[in-house]
Amino acid sequence: SPSPAELWLASAKLHTTSNITHLTHFLSTSPLLHPLIYPMIPDASYLVWLDCTPLASLLHLSGPSLARFFTARARVQISPGTEFAPHCGGWVRMNVACATPVLSAALGRIERAVGAAVGR
Repeated sequence: SPSPAELWLASAKLHTTSNITHLTHFLSTSPLLHPLIYPMIPDASYLVWLDCTPLASLLHLSGPSLARFFTARARVQISPGTEFAPHCGGWVRMNVACATPVLSAALGRIERAVGAAVGR
């Protein structure tokens, strides 16, 4: 039978996969966010890359200024892509290893912040 550690790991993987599905569904069904933010589904991680190139272009943001937008306007701490590769100015990395209601609230704040920034 599985050990407690194996059970915990299986549960954590299931929860992370569920949150990634929730994130991708939210982004793909939001009329506002779908054309501006595209998720890159990780193979084995709780860190999701978000291609925000259309949003960054629209708001004239890149790298740290794009990440600051999410922090200041949506109160969501996101890592700028430029921390990992200099050519990833329109990308950010989001941690989804959290309670699903926390993720839902963060996504709602992102949607409202983007809507306010683009005038919708």
